[in-house]
Amino acid sequence: MIPSRFIADRHRFLLLLTLWALSAVLLSSCASSKFSFGPNHSNLTPTPTLVTLLPEVAVGYQVVADKSCQIASYIPITTNKVQGDLMGWKPGTEQLAYVGPENGSWSWYLGALYLVDPVAQKTLYTSTNLKVFGDLTWSPAGTSLALVSLQSGQKDSYTVLVVQPDGNRVVDLFPGQASQMDSYDSKKGVESWSDEQTFTVTAACAGDCAQTLQFNADGSGKNVVKDLRSDENTSLALSDNVLPYDAAAYPKMNQPNWSPDQNWIVSVDDDDATWILNSANKSEYRLGWLGNFIRETKWSADSKLLAIRMDNQILVLQVACQ
Repeated sequence: MIPSRFIADRHRFLLLLTLWALSAVLLSSCASSKFSFGPNHSNLTPTPTLVTLLPEVAVGYQVVADKSCQIASYIPITTNKVQGDLMGWKPGTEQLAYVGPENGSWSWYLGALYLVDPVAQKTLYTSTNLKVFGDLTWSPAGTSLALVSLQSGQKDSYTVLVVQPDGNRVVDLFPGQASQMDSYDSKKGVESWSDEQTFTVTAACAGDCAQTLQFNADGSGKNVVKDLRSDENTSLALSDNVLPYDAAAYPKMNQPNWSPDQNWIVSVDDDDATWILNSANKSEYRLGWLGNFIRETKWSADSKLLAIRMDNQILVLQVACQ
């Protein structure tokens, strides 16, 4: 009869042997995912770590490789003020308007208006002698662009201009002394267009007040729509497309901005990395740190192009080119 102690020792030996074999297989698997040992392994890529995947997998989004292509870059004005939209896609086109330095290299707060075609790599329009402040707002069909500008010859007074780049025409809604509605900075903002001929603006007035005014595109038909308190004036806020959403159904998103077709979302995480989410197929890819804080994002009307403004550059990306 075999002693029971021998049987117990044999069982322990077999158990240790099994654990050793399992450990060897796991170590071999990990090594093969990180290193290449010959031609049969040349296409192997590192497997994403569980730490990276857990937040996305938990809400059903798969992290994929970067699908974007950078097609153009431009220089914006530098500002730390609230100046409304400093970029805007012309409706129905892939043409981008933005505020950039008149000298083409650097300027604070004020600049020139540029209209560019990033795909064709062309500059279509550059303003002259306009001290553009911001709040670029296209009419629905893109025939006119309303914007805020520093009034020439008037200290700290702002006006609203209607620019028609195709015809190189500029209309001043608050010419000369009319721009000085307030004893301080007489700040203005563009609210919205009702149609191709009619739009509303806001203007600071004496004391703690602001007015909403309606104009025709040719500068006529000035009409006071309503009076506001200064803290009710939001005309210089960015016009991002933020849809109501359940935060638990998405990865962590700061500054989310939906594309017009609602299939794409650009956002920033807590580490200031930029992400592009595709809600149609539940995937996302990481652009990473772009070199500066993101100030503004704008989607083209066809949802194919994304403009990202930072302090030192504007990047234009095609979001699904790979």
